[in-house]
Amino acid sequence: MKAPTDPASVLVYPPALERGVVEAVHALAPRSTEGEAIDRVIPAARALSDLFTVRRPDVFPDYAADAMMRFAYGLYFAPQTWVRTRLALAEALEPRPRALGADGRVRVLDLGAGLGTAGLASAHLLRARFGATSVRLVAVDRSAAALAALTAQVASSADLVGLDVVPVVGDLVRLDALPAAAAGPFDLIVVSFALNEAFPPGDDAAARAWLAALATRLAPTGVLLVVEPALHATATRLRTLAAPLAEAGTLAVLAPDLHGRIAAPHPDPRFVDHEVRRWALPESVKRVNRILRRSLDELTFSFVALSPTPAPPWPETPRRVRVTSPFGRLKGRRAFTSLDTTGARPTFDLLERTLSDDDETRVRAIERGDHVEILDCRPLGEPGWSRLPGPDAVRTAWRPT
Repeated sequence: MKAPTDPASVLVYPPALERGVVEAVHALAPRSTEGEAIDRVIPAARALSDLFTVRRPDVFPDYAADAMMRFAYGLYFAPQTWVRTRLALAEALEPRPRALGADGRVRVLDLGAGLGTAGLASAHLLRARFGATSVRLVAVDRSAAALAALTAQVASSADLVGLDVVPVVGDLVRLDALPAAAAGPFDLIVVSFALNEAFPPGDDAAARAWLAALATRLAPTGVLLVVEPALHATATRLRTLAAPLAEAGTLAVLAPDLHGRIAAPHPDPRFVDHEVRRWALPESVKRVNRILRRSLDELTFSFVALSPTPAPPWPETPRRVRVTSPFGRLKGRRAFTSLDTTGARPTFDLLERTLSDDDETRVRAIERGDHVEILDCRPLGEPGWSRLPGPDAVRTAWRPT
């Protein structure tokens, strides 16, 4: 995949941010090459990767207090978090445009901010792509070391210059104990890979009450963006937590579901509502991953974007659906599952004999998470299945760029 270069792109991790971490790592061993300096960070990156996946302690250690761990996060994990957050935020704001803030002034709350990547990625995108002239970012985390590193990064990076960052040391769970700076109203509240840590399985009632409390800290058109891992358990739980809030009218769903609520699960348990997105890996991530050998060609995650104010309804025609699987190859045909604007889960197929080489390239480019318009189809005998008469019967309506 060719890396995009537009700073407003959802898929760009700013080279200057990558360069800043690489130079800081190189400064620890100035007589080595940059590549050798990056290699020195790999053991810390492996330890963090294990911490985030297989170890999963009840209480996470303050890894931001260790300089090498901070560098490992900045080199290896920050680019992933940056792009995941922007993918989700762009889908919440772009297909049905929603202006945040008054006169271009946007207020963002990042809960469980850690080193701040999710909040910074959101603020950067709001300025570069969505017209924000100023962003005030309130970052809440228990780690004073993480927040100090966040403010230092903002102060030293040309990509982040002008951001008004307010660090708040506190427990994201105890909203009422946070200072007035975290009270809102906010145009965007970001919770990235923190909900499942703050409220382990079994704490669903408390987690749902917490999400409802966050709704009271949103501006009327504000957005609550919650990003979680793509594991079956975490992805399903996130949707289970959000569904009653949408049904009660507390918060409407902006994305990924298109009908303002959380759709019922797919009847086939093999289908999980999560995202799988190709991206352009930064060179430092590639170098670290030659040793760690994690599956990073595609980013995986789950998310919901919620708001007190529903988005306007979609036009009735052409029929819009969100792709929820690869446009996969079956015997003599291609097929994909989807979610439509009613909450139904139709499946569409296309006979391969109808595809020219150019059509094949276009069809293969359609990814999970893209919005497509169905211009023509006919129902098949199998319930929920429809056939596209040819490749021109489906066209891409929105995809992150």
